[in-house]
Amino acid sequence: MNIEWKWDAAIPVAIESLIRLADIANGYKSSILFGKKQMYINGKVSSQVVSLFLTMKCDQTLSVNVEGEDATEAFRSIHAYIHELMREPDAVPAQAAQIKAVHHHPFTQAM
Repeated sequence: MNIEWKWDAAIPVAIESLIRLADIANGYKSSILFGKKQMYINGKVSSQVVSLFLTMKCDQTLSVNVEGEDATEAFRSIHAYIHELMREPDAVPAQAAQIKAVHHHPFTQAM
């Protein structure tokens, strides 16, 4: 399952929000990888969060890949948190930001 969040202006989140996102992801057994490089991010390791922030700033995209035994629950939590971030007062205007969530059926992933 993949989430892709794109924006056209300045990065729409603060580092603190990414720490919270990583903490949410770290609470699940599933493999949750961020960015084009598919990085595991530990919210307690600041250098990993800063690296993700800088990558997001350059790419103007946040990609999240979720796979594993509790992937559906993890996917829903992460997706909900990203939508919450998009509603924050300093977030990128709705017309400039796009979020695409793709829930792949297990049988179609192998094709």
